[in-house]
Amino acid sequence: MTDMKTLVAILVFLVTFNVNSQSGYKLYSKVWLFDYNNKEALVQPIDGSVYFRYDYIKYVNSQIDTNKIKSYLLESFNEFRNDYGVCSVVENGQLTIESQKYSKKLVKKYCHDKITKGGECICKLPIITFTLIKKTDGDFNKLVAECIFDTFVSSNAHMDILLDDEYKQFGFGFTVENSTVHIVIRGI
Repeated sequence: MTDMKTLVAILVFLVTFNVNSQSGYKLYSKVWLFDYNNKEALVQPIDGSVYFRYDYIKYVNSQIDTNKIKSYLLESFNEFRNDYGVCSVVENGQLTIESQKYSKKLVKKYCHDKITKGGECICKLPIITFTLIKKTDGDFNKLVAECIFDTFVSSNAHMDILLDDEYKQFGFGFTVENSTVHIVIRGI
């Protein structure tokens, strides 16, 4: 059953990234690159190595530290925004609490929340995607935090929210369950 869940998660990831790209944004990633072959944004390792490394999954699971990743999210988000020439933002504690709660709800039902103010980006990534991060690339959890924002680059709608200068405060939710990372980012 776990193999089936992993397969479904990988297919969701591939469908998410292997769609016709809606974005004109450049990807500034230390791990991934988009190969725009036939107008599709295909996610590939930046170094041209083997796509997913199934032999590396135990290492990935042993390295994921959700508290460390959460501690890097604001820093990584501001670096992400700065790559696109947009000013830094601050973390809103209440938005983070709400985003964290909602990231747990995404495990059972993957859909946007009915928020009344601001913008929201949601995403889920199979843990196996982080096998693209090699031991020599640097701080594993920092790179995971950076990759979270990279996942939205192929979508103009998400990028419009993440790079909106009107939003000065953001909250971040991050839950790992069923070999999948569930992400919620909210801005006001």
